Amino acid sequence: MIIEIDLKDSISPALQHALETNEKWLRWASKSVGWYTQKRIKEEVATGSPGGEGYEERLPRGARKALSATAPRMWYGKLRNAIGYEYDNGVVRIGWTSRSSSVEGKKQEEGFRREVTPSLRAWWAKSAAASNGKLFNLNAKKQEIDVPARPVFDPLQKRLEAELGPYVEAKVQKYIQENKDYGNKNAVKRKYKVFD
Repeated sequence: MIIEIDLKDSISPALQHALETNEKWLRWASKSVGWYTQKRIKEEVATGSPGGEGYEERLPRGARKALSATAPRMWYGKLRNAIGYEYDNGVVRIGWTSRSSSVEGKKQEEGFRREVTPSLRAWWAKSAAASNGKLFNLNAKKQEIDVPARPVFDPLQKRLEAELGPYVEAKVQKYIQENKDYGNKNAVKRKYKVFD
């Protein structure tokens, strides 16, 4: 899932006119919105309830640590860092910044089933034995593990739409009042790309 933002949709006609007459401001404001939006999404995902909708319960941290020493403390773990933005002609797209994170992110957002293979069953049993009662063995009849959907972008879209209008207006007001060139200090011209 990708969120697409067109600044002209969320600001007043007077500021739209100001942005139309100064393309630098449109570019700066668009990139600023991209940065702000991906930052807010990362913060919300870390809470475990983006947009106020909580994720389904998962194994407690102790049990997850018994299964894997690298179990993340927060939802989505390091995958959160792969949320970014792409700017193209006044339109900002927020989504996953690599093909692999896009594949894994979609899987997490939609939910999936994991087959219980003999090696997974043996690994789980070994972890359960070493967990000091924090983890139980899998039932012998269990053939699949359901991983519930943990949406990221959909629940946040409405909330962010309400925040973006005032954010953009404040940015453009700042550009008008300060009348300085924000593009000069960015020596590195990094081009971000977002994957479907």
